[in-house]
Amino acid sequence: METRNESHCGLYCGSCTIVLARERDKLKVYAKQWKCAPENLVCYGCRSEQVSTFCSECAIRKCTRKKDIGFCVECKEYPCNHYKRFKEMSKELPHLRLQPRELQKVCEMGTEGWLDHQKERWTCKECGEMFAWYDEKCSKCGAKVKSSIDEVNELGLYEYPLDIQEK
Repeated sequence: METRNESHCGLYCGSCTIVLARERDKLKVYAKQWKCAPENLVCYGCRSEQVSTFCSECAIRKCTRKKDIGFCVECKEYPCNHYKRFKEMSKELPHLRLQPRELQKVCEMGTEGWLDHQKERWTCKECGEMFAWYDEKCSKCGAKVKSSIDEVNELGLYEYPLDIQEK
């Protein structure tokens, strides 16, 4: 199965810890850490048919698939109430605060341009290894990498940037 790195919500699945763990054959390590079965972590990106247990119930994924749209910004209801959960989750998962900005980039660059940009963004400049949202060092060469937390802080995104109103 081919990995699909473009999410519906603006995250780049290619920098997801779970997707990278599958590609590196390290699902057992994370399954033990997160107290779940390795098969529950198998994920090829949220646009694939095989997603991890963490993404299988995602309301945004279900909605975009039902509406047959690629990215949330293609929907006239964006930003919708589904983002309220992401806003709450962004307190513990700050990489979610980057979503609205990334969706804007998709509009500006197109899907392929955005995917190329994201691949470059999440690749170690020293050795070419992909790294995950919260990695501070490259797992291959040990070089310092720019994590999503670094980016969130640089941009001053101390809260989720969308104000979602009841619709």
